[in-house]
Amino acid sequence: ENTANNCATEILNSDLTTWADNKGIHFTKWAMITLPSSHTLTEVDVYFWTGMWCSFEVQAKQSNSWVTICTLHTDSSGKKTCNSPVVTDAIRIYKQGDVRCFPGDNWFRLTGVQMTGCSLSQYAAPYQWAEQTGETFKSYGYHPGQFFAK
Repeated sequence: ENTANNCATEILNSDLTTWADNKGIHFTKWAMITLPSSHTLTEVDVYFWTGMWCSFEVQAKQSNSWVTICTLHTDSSGKKTCNSPVVTDAIRIYKQGDVRCFPGDNWFRLTGVQMTGCSLSQYAAPYQWAEQTGETFKSYGYHPGQFFAK
């Protein structure tokens, strides 16, 4: 579990598709993105290395538990979209630890996450990571939240 280092800059930036050193992360169970406060997310785009094939879930934190909002499958497109609106302050990309995504290993190779939704509270200054138009935002990275993987 990578809880000592914040990996946000590796997947929450403008380059969502590159798999290379300092571009993307790999995990065997989950990757979590915390938001600075609760938001209504209408869409979560998950970007991944195109050479892997496995199922995964997009989960939202609800109270003290995780709720699956979409079950998706990787493919050669390198991107899958979850269109299930949810109010949350954290998103997790989850796959069962024993599921293989590539012959010979269980690693999920995540290259980016992009979230679209509405803020539930007012802020004095715009987020570094958000392009805001009224109450709508589209995230590009460098947010004040945290990112951890296991």
